[in-house]
Amino acid sequence: MSANNVRPFSSKYVIQLTLKNMQECITKSINKTASRIAEFENNPEKSQEIIVTLSNLHKMKQGLDEYTASLESK
Repeated sequence: MSANNVRPFSSKYVIQLTLKNMQECITKSINKTASRIAEFENNPEKSQEIIVTLSNLHKMKQGLDEYTASLESK
């Protein structure tokens, strides 16, 4: 590619887009997992697994939100 055809690059844009995609994926996983709670209401072991999974997903979301906020404050 010649110097005239070089596409612009922005690290900030790449990071923001990646964070946005990660947040969407986590939200989708939370919603899909939560929607399955009723399926396992008679199975305490699976119900517990769903609760732990939701807890972990929320921790991931919180960590990502904190990381996003730290980037915005720079």
